[in-house]
Amino acid sequence: ARIINDPIDEREIIKIAVSENAQQRTLNIVEKARSLKLLSNSISDVKELTDTAKSAGVPCDNDLLIKLLKICELTDSIQEGLIEGFISMPVALMLDKYDHHTSNLFVEVFKRLHLGLNRQREFISLITEIAFRDDIEPAQVIKEKYFTEVLNNENLDRN
Repeated sequence: ARIINDPIDEREIIKIAVSENAQQRTLNIVEKARSLKLLSNSISDVKELTDTAKSAGVPCDNDLLIKLLKICELTDSIQEGLIEGFISMPVALMLDKYDHHTSNLFVEVFKRLHLGLNRQREFISLITEIAFRDDIEPAQVIKEKYFTEVLNNENLDRN
């Protein structure tokens, strides 16, 4: 534990906490995002935020900063997928445009099938196109009887 006797501002306390965590081990992508979110609560200037994050051990540029801050707003299941490594950041950010129920269905499929980045992107695209063609929601496509039968059939090649 670190005991701070002299009163310091909240920004400095957050910076110390983030820095201590970053020095103990490599932070995963969600931890980095949460650290930046904490810092952004007291720092509104983007340049100052990236500089402070870098000095605290969480380096990022402006583009990465925006993406990482967006990760904090994603569903718990998407964040869990990022932590466990079966969802990449680009796919996680793609899932943000869907409602929570639909994005969670996508996450379940990705977890079960162990799809790589390109296959995940392709899967999202195909499900969205089928839903558009049939004038239904993407969640309905994923819940479709034939789809779930194929998904649950262990005898089929997962690819």
